[in-house]
Amino acid sequence: MAQRPKRPRREKKSDHFISPDAKAAESKLHSTLAVLDRLAGKMDQKWGVDKLVELQKPDTDLAARYGSAMGRLNEAMREGNQEQVQHMVGVCCRGLAAMDKAATEAGEQPSPLLGEYRLDDGFHIGIVAEAGDWPPIAAERPELTIFSLREIAVLLKPATVVTKIKDTFDGSDVKKTKLSTKFFNEGGDIIPFN
Repeated sequence: MAQRPKRPRREKKSDHFISPDAKAAESKLHSTLAVLDRLAGKMDQKWGVDKLVELQKPDTDLAARYGSAMGRLNEAMREGNQEQVQHMVGVCCRGLAAMDKAATEAGEQPSPLLGEYRLDDGFHIGIVAEAGDWPPIAAERPELTIFSLREIAVLLKPATVVTKIKDTFDGSDVKKTKLSTKFFNEGGDIIPFN
C-alpha cells in the first residue's frame, strides 16, 4: 500500500498570535498553515482521516500530484521559504478540493465517523451519530474507542457540575477532570451553584 502524504504539523504553542516567544516568521508560517489545516480537517471529518487520497481513481493523477505538492510544502517549510510555503498551501488546498470533487462525482460515500480526538495520553475516540454506524469503522480503525452521540449524552448527563458550568459560562472548555468511577456510577457529589 502506498504511503499517505503527511500534512506538515504546526508546532503547538499556547497561542502563536500573542506568544511573546513567537517570531514574526513563525507567526506568519502558523497562520499560513492554519488555512490548510482547517481544510484538511474538514476533509478528514467528511471522508475519514487520511482517506481522501485513497478514494482517488487509479487512472487519475490527483493523488500523486497532491503527494508531490505536500512534499514540496514540507521542503519549503524546512528551508524556511515563506513565499514557497504560502504558494504550496494554496496548491495543496486546491488539490484537496479537486480530490473531494472527484470522490463525490465517483459516488464515494462520506464516512459515518463524525469526528475523532486523541488525548495526549493516547486515548483515542471516534464519534458516530448512531450506534449501528460503528462496525465498519471498528473493522478499519481498531485503535479507536467508538461512541455514539446517545452514549456521549448518557455519559455526560450525570456530570451535572460540568453541564452547569457549560450552561453558565459561554465558551467554557473542559480541559481536565478528576472524576472518579463513583461520579459516573452514583452521580457524584452535589456542588451548589449559589
